[in-house]
Amino acid sequence: IVPIIACALGPCAGDSSLLGSLSEFIIMVEGISMFGIAGPPVIETATSEKISKEELAGSKLHCYETGIADNEATSEEHCFKLVREYLSYFPPNCWQEPPWKETQDSPERKDEELISIVPENYHAPYNMKKVIGHIVDDGYYFEIRPYFAKNIITCLARMDGHPVGIIANQPTVLAGALTAKAAHKARHFIEICDSFHIPLIFLADCPGVMPGSDAEREGTLRLGLTVAYAAAFIRVPTITVVLRKAFGFGGTSMGAIGSDQAMVVAWPAASFASLPARAGVATSRAREIAQSKDPEKDRQALIRAQEEKEGPFLAAGSLRIDDVIDPRETRPLLIKVLELGRQRRISALGPRYKHGIMP
Repeated sequence: IVPIIACALGPCAGDSSLLGSLSEFIIMVEGISMFGIAGPPVIETATSEKISKEELAGSKLHCYETGIADNEATSEEHCFKLVREYLSYFPPNCWQEPPWKETQDSPERKDEELISIVPENYHAPYNMKKVIGHIVDDGYYFEIRPYFAKNIITCLARMDGHPVGIIANQPTVLAGALTAKAAHKARHFIEICDSFHIPLIFLADCPGVMPGSDAEREGTLRLGLTVAYAAAFIRVPTITVVLRKAFGFGGTSMGAIGSDQAMVVAWPAASFASLPARAGVATSRAREIAQSKDPEKDRQALIRAQEEKEGPFLAAGSLRIDDVIDPRETRPLLIKVLELGRQRRISALGPRYKHGIMP
């Protein structure tokens, strides 16, 4: 019903930690905060383990490894600054619209740098934060959980003065693949934005779900689907922009296709498939390649043929996406679609209570 924030300004254990964990946004102060089930004296008595408060449940553990806390502050003053900034994007309660803030950044601005920001080399990484900076008002955004599951970015920003939530793959970390931790991070952020009527923008460059034995042990198969599940039930305007690729159910979890969005668009270099071409050929054409007189030549030919089917124009032609756009038009288009969604919501029932937010 209202935004709830917890600030850990010292050692918290037991009931105080449980209460704080129910909050949507948790801040810990570096060096002085502890957020745990029990403190070091109880731990030593119960298990004979000797450990400091910081090692047991400090900000480095919870902001970087477990994700129990969202943002780390360097001091109490910094903590209160983060609280004020976070709340600036939210309405006072779920029956009001998010607050508009005046900006001098034109809604028609087209950014030339977006043309060259994605490398021509399909496998080369790039910093998705640069893309976000070129799209949002004044190049500024407020990142949530910046040190946890860094292969996915969750942040609050403004478009033409109106708050938006952004979920984006980060190609510089694990190529932007979806992991169990990243899914948990994204799902929680989706619920927060939906509860307080903040529209969502997905910036997708996802090679799929991270495979491997570690991924299986983390339960990625089920946790990864929680993002798609959460996205399927949100009622805020949602837009997806596929920058380079959206493969498998990792791509689907990034709102690529079929999540009832207001719009799905792609940049000209985007690719869509259940698997990348190389992995798809290795999986489905293995026997054919093994029996070939020139396996490598035939493998490369099959990969090229598959890649020709993955482009955005075939996806647009089959109505799987709405349009293929010039990257420079991304900001103006997003703002126009968000404004249409805002008008529709205001003319309907207006903002209201939707659901709680899972810890």
